[in-house]
Amino acid sequence: MSHKLKTFISELKNRYSFYKTNSDVNAKYSIQFVCGYHGLSGGSEAIVSVANQLSKSFKVSFFTFPKSPLNPILGSFVRKATEIEEADLFIVDRSLSEEEYKTIKSFNVPIIVSIHGKPNSLHGLKDDVSMQVFNYATDCHFVSLTQSELFQDEARNSFVIANSSDDLRSCSYIETRTRTKRLGLVGNFEAPRKNLNKNIESGLQSDADTIIVWGNTLEKISDKRVIYKGYGHDKVEIYSSFDVFISLSTDENLPLAIIQALGAGKPCVLSDIPAHREFAHCKGVVLVELDDKQQVVNAVNQLLKEYSNLKETCENFWFDNFSEQQISENWKRTVIRLIENSKCA
Repeated sequence: MSHKLKTFISELKNRYSFYKTNSDVNAKYSIQFVCGYHGLSGGSEAIVSVANQLSKSFKVSFFTFPKSPLNPILGSFVRKATEIEEADLFIVDRSLSEEEYKTIKSFNVPIIVSIHGKPNSLHGLKDDVSMQVFNYATDCHFVSLTQSELFQDEARNSFVIANSSDDLRSCSYIETRTRTKRLGLVGNFEAPRKNLNKNIESGLQSDADTIIVWGNTLEKISDKRVIYKGYGHDKVEIYSSFDVFISLSTDENLPLAIIQALGAGKPCVLSDIPAHREFAHCKGVVLVELDDKQQVVNAVNQLLKEYSNLKETCENFWFDNFSEQQISENWKRTVIRLIENSKCA
């Protein structure tokens, strides 16, 4: 299928999802999500996930447009809005214009900025633009303590709630003679920090039969063991396609792909960077030094042998730390507290 045809089909899906009528929840409080960045990334997917979770307890709308790639993943109880509307609370990202922030601020209600990156990484926005949200937000949401420490000079009234992911425990590895030891990569590999080539090279030096790459790539290594799948929406399909997950990123925040992999029962080989150390106490995770090729290969081979025995360990770790059940309750309590405090002020 040509790139042009794929783009056309994708835009049709986005438009269909935009015009599809969603149901409103009969709830006491309303929340509107307003995001300037509508590209598909771990951060944008995480914000959509929060909207979907909160839509079960609040009246939730999401400011969007017909071609937005986020439309297909917005839940059935999230109303799609074409303008900024009055609400009891707003949740925004860091990439809005100052005019939009001022409009939201005029409603005089709590504004949460949900941050899914680092101070110097925001889809090419200049520092002065990416930091202006702190002049308007009343509260700052971070996904890890490691991340929050990077913003300690700018953020006020901050709180930490990790990203959640869908329940992927139904993912199962289908045994066939040709599918025995599969290594998986998931992410936007157009970003150099994702270290695509090092991930693939490590896989090719290991005992893996196949290396499955899910996500956008700028270049491809020509090897019959490497299969490029492109970007996919079906998480069950993605995480059922391999046995062991690998991420040798040089820099991360709290990667949603790792959370999803653990939820699907997939053990992980991860580079030893601050963000990945959040997962170090899971027995299904092995941290490796980026410059130690043999250590990486040994870790991959070890998990390819043991993945079936680690499945339950990974799933339990996900449930205790990142399941929608746990994260949704944290968000619900936080939102109610902020709204009710603001009404009493």
